[in-house]
Amino acid sequence: MSTGTPFCAEGRSLLRVLVCGAGVIGSAYAARLLGVGRDVTLLDRGARLSELRADGLAVDEPLVETSSVFDIRAIDEIPVTETFELVVVAVRPSQLLSTLPLLRSMTDGSDVLFLGDLAPHQPQLVEALGARALFGFPSVSGVREGSITRFAQIDRQKTVLSEPDGAMTTRVRNIQTEFSIAGFPTVISTDFAQWMRARDAFMVPIDCALHRAGGDPVRLSHDDDTLRLMVAATREAFTVLHDRGNSDIAADLRLIYQHLPTQVDLAHWHRVLRDQRGELWFGAHARDTAGWLSSRVSELRAALGDHSGATPSFDELVSSLRTPGPNRTPSSGRAD
Repeated sequence: MSTGTPFCAEGRSLLRVLVCGAGVIGSAYAARLLGVGRDVTLLDRGARLSELRADGLAVDEPLVETSSVFDIRAIDEIPVTETFELVVVAVRPSQLLSTLPLLRSMTDGSDVLFLGDLAPHQPQLVEALGARALFGFPSVSGVREGSITRFAQIDRQKTVLSEPDGAMTTRVRNIQTEFSIAGFPTVISTDFAQWMRARDAFMVPIDCALHRAGGDPVRLSHDDDTLRLMVAATREAFTVLHDRGNSDIAADLRLIYQHLPTQVDLAHWHRVLRDQRGELWFGAHARDTAGWLSSRVSELRAALGDHSGATPSFDELVSSLRTPGPNRTPSSGRAD
């Protein structure tokens, strides 16, 4: 498999990276790469582009009490003569296909990492870009407030990288090294689709529970009935996936959901949902992705298959989807 222009060579001080999309995820990865001396360009359009050019890239990590403003090159088109070693695509799924003409026009051989909830689009992206395509999932979440991006590293979650065929190649190992240097704990998956199914078994019940609570983590923290249903739904989904041969459920999540008493799980969620983590990790994301929650539920149902009534709590939780209350914060989430 071709790996494009080699990078991360021994002694190299700068990795040339283009980040497409300056929402929460694009801004977070751009900022941390800039912070360790990598040469980063952000591509966006409209008001966000104007903000970046006028104010720089402003980020805040409240859980570790760190704030920074970076001078960054921000563009809306890629000059013909421009070359990069890595392109990180961090856009919403609805915006994804519109990036393909731009990516196909690049002739520098750069690797293209699609970072986000993009597994359903993987065949089309590989067909469009061939050996340049890579896939991954971020380990941060947060919100944008004006020109400032507030984000946090999600506890126990690592940035995931994968080749389309699951191979352990030099280029994914090199990207893993670069992201780790930038402060993102990173792992390589040999089956990205299976990893995404395991993640959805964890996240879809949380998002559905937050949907019931109007997208408000604090409100959910006071609703023990919904929290119990959420925990039971996750346990059921993990059990079915495990029985169907999915080995990508994280060991710590298996411990929490399949071996600890429900009261311990509830105590954990009470703590998390009532402090900053609830909003940064889950609340903002749930509100921002509410528009495609039903499709994620359908995909997870398909992955669970014919489970012969083994998921009553999951079925009850997802059957109650309704329109959430008004958003309390600006755009947020994993890849926007």
